[in-house]
Amino acid sequence: MIERAADPAMQAIPGGQTGLLVRQQRHLGKGDEYRVDVALTGEFRATLEQAAKEAGQWLEKSEATWRFDGNISKLPPEAQARMIEQLETVAFGGDQRLIEQAKRDAVTEAVM
Repeated sequence: MIERAADPAMQAIPGGQTGLLVRQQRHLGKGDEYRVDVALTGEFRATLEQAAKEAGQWLEKSEATWRFDGNISKLPPEAQARMIEQLETVAFGGDQRLIEQAKRDAVTEAVM
């Protein structure tokens, strides 16, 4: 992969510097064809999956699925922050002045 990426002939090919492309000669006089090395990418993915499993970071699809009931307080703090940021962008068009005013109003209402 490293040697393929360093090959001067691959430098001008889009994606050639990744080392993930293989050159295949087409019929005489037709030039070369470049394709993704799917065997290599499959082995790379399998290696990453095995490493994640050994590190305890791999979840099967059924383990990662959950239903959101609308209560953001049940979400992890990072997810809460992302959800609030997205809602602010949609509701206030990203206008920081309006977002800050809404936050101040929410704090005032919570205190009352």
